[in-house]
Amino acid sequence: MRARTRRLVGIGAAAAATMATVTVGVTLTPHLASAGAPATINVDTTDDEVNEDGDCSLREAIISSNENISVDDCEKGEDADIVVVPAGIYVLSIPDDADGDDKDRGDLDIYDDVTVRGAGAATTTIDANGISRVFEIRSGLTVEMEGLTITGGDVDQEIDDESNDGGGIESDGALTLRDTVVTGNKAGFSGGGIESDGESSSLRLERTVVSDNAAAYSGGGIRQDNDYTSVTIIDSTISGNTAALGGGIHIDNTSEVSIDGSTISGNTANGDLENLPRFRGKAECGSGGGFHQDDSQSDGTTIVNSTISGNSATCGGGGIHVVGGGDFTNVTVTDNSSPDGGNVAALPSEDDVVATFTNSIVAQPLVGPDCLGIEGSIVSNGGNIDSDDTCGFGEASDQTVADVMLGALGDNGGATQTHVPQAGSAAIDAALDEPCPDDDQRGTVRPQDGDDDGTAMCDVGAVEVVFTPEETPTSEPEDDVESTNETQTPAPAAQPTVARPSCTG
Repeated sequence: MRARTRRLVGIGAAAAATMATVTVGVTLTPHLASAGAPATINVDTTDDEVNEDGDCSLREAIISSNENISVDDCEKGEDADIVVVPAGIYVLSIPDDADGDDKDRGDLDIYDDVTVRGAGAATTTIDANGISRVFEIRSGLTVEMEGLTITGGDVDQEIDDESNDGGGIESDGALTLRDTVVTGNKAGFSGGGIESDGESSSLRLERTVVSDNAAAYSGGGIRQDNDYTSVTIIDSTISGNTAALGGGIHIDNTSEVSIDGSTISGNTANGDLENLPRFRGKAECGSGGGFHQDDSQSDGTTIVNSTISGNSATCGGGGIHVVGGGDFTNVTVTDNSSPDGGNVAALPSEDDVVATFTNSIVAQPLVGPDCLGIEGSIVSNGGNIDSDDTCGFGEASDQTVADVMLGALGDNGGATQTHVPQAGSAAIDAALDEPCPDDDQRGTVRPQDGDDDGTAMCDVGAVEVVFTPEETPTSEPEDDVESTNETQTPAPAAQPTVARPSCTG
């Protein structure tokens, strides 16, 4: 497996927003196709407006890119434009009309290829202020967003309407987010942070945080729903999101999913369907607190070098709930809660595809057993650890260990939070050498000699421990002391100090 090249960035929280000046009423020309070079369209006001006052608002820049025209003082759009958004708080303040489809009102509609580039998530915030979602991306497009905070999206006005998906972003195209924060959005149905559901759509996150979003039904953070679609998540965090099922991520149908170097933590599947009339009278089962995958007929889900921790569900997999296949390699799944599979719940798909674990920790749930597996739906390739022998890990290299001795979830280096095995942990130097990824979740090279026995071996779980001996304190030489007639009392002899080895992250 090829090592990843990591670029770490600081991501801050969005600042409080204030209302912007609004002026509406500019007539827009029809979209004109163009094969020209991309234009760079520079936003130079935080006001939310479409008018002719000699500046370029974010909304005007998006329309210029969509229509390949110049709106107000914006550069004329060409093809696959770059919209540059300086540091500032951009509050959307022009409400939708009754039909909700006006391109100069409500959310920011994107219907041409574009890159929206902020100055950094800590300094560039786009806030829908509860009037609509933030962005809507139409089918067949390639859209990239980077260096932004996307917040305040709300499509909760008409509960139980599936059109109310994607509180922060609804995308039917190929969407990539880099160094971006999607937080504080809500959806009346699915995809509180992001909904990606177009035919052949794709979603890619790099060094991105999706946090504290909510959906009434599924995918509090992210929902992907369509056959032949894909989700790729690299060096990213999905945390603190809430939905009835799939609190962090909900994958529906046979989407291809790849998660690497990422943390899914503190998400909740609460099973609360009270506000969804179509589900009243049905069993309220909130499954998949962190990651929920439905109806997979293939082994298209791959999670490697990742941490799934501190998530909860009212039933069916506090950390992971999978129906069908998936490969989980060097994953740490711990501290999750559910009465039915505190860490993992799995069911086979209709064609008997199952979930396969290799070199992974599935241990120490806060509520419930480690695993709930139905009809052999969990398979071990070896090198795994569980804490109560409920996962069915039966290979000779597997271990059942009541206390894996993991440190608390925290910043231990790298782009995301992790649990580091402590000195003496059964996870250290205990994984199979094949497969062993080239690096761990933090970017540390694998394998290391974590227990200092002279042999470098891969560790179980997402983190590779680096052995660091304790330093032995040394005393500075005393300065020469001139002779005096006074009697000197000799200092007591120094006691020898023994260096004791320890393991650190």
